[in-house]
Amino acid sequence: MKRCMPVIAALAVTIALLAAATGASEGQNKPIVPKDKTMLWNGKDFAGWKLFTREPDHDVTKTWSVNNGLIRCEGRPAGYMRTEIDYADYLFHVEWRWPEKGGNNGVLQNVATKCSASSGKICLQSEGTPIEYRNIYIEPLK
Repeated sequence: MKRCMPVIAALAVTIALLAAATGASEGQNKPIVPKDKTMLWNGKDFAGWKLFTREPDHDVTKTWSVNNGLIRCEGRPAGYMRTEIDYADYLFHVEWRWPEKGGNNGVLQNVATKCSASSGKICLQSEGTPIEYRNIYIEPLK
């Protein structure tokens, strides 16, 4: 029995460390519920957002840009941007316009990392035509 005690103690410590690590990572993945108006875009750069295009080798800055307080997506190749943080229980506000003709553009809420399925991400996308976004924020549900 004495030989088993160090093994049991090591096993108990390992289990405790794994439980603590799992609890900490779960806490980081909890969606944020806004208490006040929360600006999702700062009007200057893409801080807090991840940018993507369908072509992995394409420079996303050729598709996504910021100019005069507007986010612009050229739409070619098709691209999307999503929040880095998950959100829950909110009212969403975004203003957008097509500077040219309209096209296949949109806003998706509660999306996973690739703008599909469900999580707490907010995603803006464009396929084929330019679009511009501004004033992107969330508010608490009333």
